Amino acid sequence: MTSVYLLIKAKKDHKKDLIESLKQIKELIEINETFGVYNFVAKIESNDSEKLRDIVVWKIKILDSVKSVFVLKEIT
Repeated sequence: MTSVYLLIKAKKDHKKDLIESLKQIKELIEINETFGVYNFVAKIESNDSEKLRDIVVWKIKILDSVKSVFVLKEIT
């Protein structure tokens, strides 16, 4: 299983919308609200690294409520 951590910055006044959208992604394991530059830390998992890339690019980065995403791949 491969894991990716995402540092996500929401657009102004869109945090609630973003959380609801992210919860619809079945590969999402965990999401936590944070203080600082990023609003959320999320963890997604899959057996396939390509699928993880597709999730980040085609399911998360394209959301209207997302301002930016920083991706951290877990080292095993």
